[in-house]
Amino acid sequence: MKRRTPSARPSASSAPSPAVAEELQKEVEKVEIDWQPIPECLSHCTGYVLHWVSDLGHQVFAGALATLNLIPDQLAILEVLRSEGPMVQSRLSDWLRIDKATMVSLLNGLESQGLVVRTPHPTDRRAFQVQLLAAGQQRVDEAEQVCTVVTNHFFAPLSPDEQQTLHELLRRLAASNAPRIQPEGYP
Repeated sequence: MKRRTPSARPSASSAPSPAVAEELQKEVEKVEIDWQPIPECLSHCTGYVLHWVSDLGHQVFAGALATLNLIPDQLAILEVLRSEGPMVQSRLSDWLRIDKATMVSLLNGLESQGLVVRTPHPTDRRAFQVQLLAAGQQRVDEAEQVCTVVTNHFFAPLSPDEQQTLHELLRRLAASNAPRIQPEGYP
């Protein structure tokens, strides 16, 4: 299977119209999160700060996606299928680092909404192929609009240049942290 190179930023077509953005912004502002300031004694550890911010971002993102009857892992499945085309269920599970039992549950939910379909693989009787349906494509388009509003809302304390720098740094870390030899002294 040939892997396509993902774009660095959402396309301009995913930006919602002003009226839609205003409505989505109201929904995002309704999302309740368990926010507390990070304890000062933990703020020196970059990894923990990243964990803290990631948890807050996840809460906002998951809450906003709930308006579309999706959770983040389901959106990831839909996005990969849209980008890569039909895929064997086990490959999808491995690629997204979702255990196989959880993947079955996530796909059951997506299938019950008419967003994907699983069919027996044409050449491997043990495998199922997952395909994005038209309704799934439409849901991804709607979710991208939500993502744009959530991103603008959550990262508002940063300037656009700071947001772009953070995005690029996180992408670089995500792409480059292949398994390595444990640092000396690490159990």
